[in-house]
Amino acid sequence: MSEPKLPIGKTIPPDVLESSFFKVQDKPYGNPELAYSLLVPKDWNVDSSLKAKTNQLGRERLKPLAIFAAPDGSHSFIQLHAIGLPREISAAHWLRHYAATTDRTIVELEELSVLFADSLMTFKIEDHTFVGRAAVRIDGDRLFMVFGFAIEAAYQALAETFGLAISSFKLLSPSSRTSIEPHRRHNLADIVQFDCPASWKHKVPENPPIGKQAIDFYHFDDNNAFQGLIRVKAVSKTVVNQSEEVIKNTVEEYADSNLILRDKLHSSPVGSYSARFSNGFLIIYGCTIEGNEENQQELWICAFEDEKHYIVTSLLTPSRRQIFYTWAFNKRAYEIVLESIQ
Repeated sequence: MSEPKLPIGKTIPPDVLESSFFKVQDKPYGNPELAYSLLVPKDWNVDSSLKAKTNQLGRERLKPLAIFAAPDGSHSFIQLHAIGLPREISAAHWLRHYAATTDRTIVELEELSVLFADSLMTFKIEDHTFVGRAAVRIDGDRLFMVFGFAIEAAYQALAETFGLAISSFKLLSPSSRTSIEPHRRHNLADIVQFDCPASWKHKVPENPPIGKQAIDFYHFDDNNAFQGLIRVKAVSKTVVNQSEEVIKNTVEEYADSNLILRDKLHSSPVGSYSARFSNGFLIIYGCTIEGNEENQQELWICAFEDEKHYIVTSLLTPSRRQIFYTWAFNKRAYEIVLESIQ
């Protein structure tokens, strides 16, 4: 994990740390799975009025686990929240989604790993501007957020205090799960193996052309509406012997499904996660669906090769500008496929 750049309490002298802060250890709502510890100022007040109908985490909204308030009525707080996650997503993308849906503006964002992200954000309550430090950590299929915030004029004096709360936060009963959802191993015609999140439904196309094999994975929402497609394809070099032609053929496959390419959003070389394959390249296109100009899509195509095959992975997803949360789920699933190809 990368080193954080935002304050984490390191400038607080040891004697002040010992005299002015204490370690909170709590089991919210009596649930041992939510037990945590963190450091907060000794003179801050604990809100003991938090109540909930259940001690379990839901997936629809954040559950408050603790609220600590400055004693001077300055409207400065340290809050701890948690939520259950339905699908694979990175911590940074969840944090962007949270900011967008709560009218907060991210000023700085540090993605320290897929499972941890830290940020500085601003927001308004009535006519007052607040500055907040929000960090999120994914543990199994749960996400925990430590959020320290204060009125803009008071924030800087509390920056290290908020950073200390974030850096000292620990879960006392970490999840035994290694991912948000199970990952299933797939074998494509004994040519290549890879993982994909279990929520993606897969289908092997019937009667594939000679020298070409593929598996399609579909993302559906709770109403069974189509939300995304991942395709993993192996193409024999006896059929196609140039990577440019493989990409061209892949684009044409999607065009046959009424996808219209509008512009190239990104193009770059990418490193292979497996020593078996040479480094490849990634291309992202902006697209629309024929007959529906407002339905903005993105088409991601990434290709690697070994001595005998091109391995082409593609993602069709709603545009990040149109449905960011769905895009974030789809992008993370696609990354898991790419990272696990062998």
